[in-house]
Amino acid sequence: MNKEIEFFFKEYADAMLQKDYEKEASMYEYPAAIFSDIGVRLVNKKDTLEFFKANEDYYKNYTGANAQLNRITVLSPKQVMADCVWHYTSSDEKVPVSPEAYIYILSKLGNSYKILGILMMPGNEQEDM
Repeated sequence: MNKEIEFFFKEYADAMLQKDYEKEASMYEYPAAIFSDIGVRLVNKKDTLEFFKANEDYYKNYTGANAQLNRITVLSPKQVMADCVWHYTSSDEKVPVSPEAYIYILSKLGNSYKILGILMMPGNEQEDM
């Protein structure tokens, strides 16, 4: 299972770096729940696409993204919780890239995973969905 989840996050990172918002948004199960310090929001695909496009400048200089999985907790036979820290590299050496911590709820659909919910940890810089 861990290898499948690692592969999922690698595919997610590739879509993010390629700015393939459709692919990135297709990796969610809708409605998806976003938990942040401003509250809880259920989002649909349109919301997700708008979020990615609105935050394009935030990620524009990123040349690498790696998800460090700290812990995977099985919630049910079809759902897991993944504690993840994203590490980025940037083409702009003047702009420091801080790691971002998230907790993902993933749902297994067939042979693949989808993001069902995200807990955005305080301190992450981008706008909430």
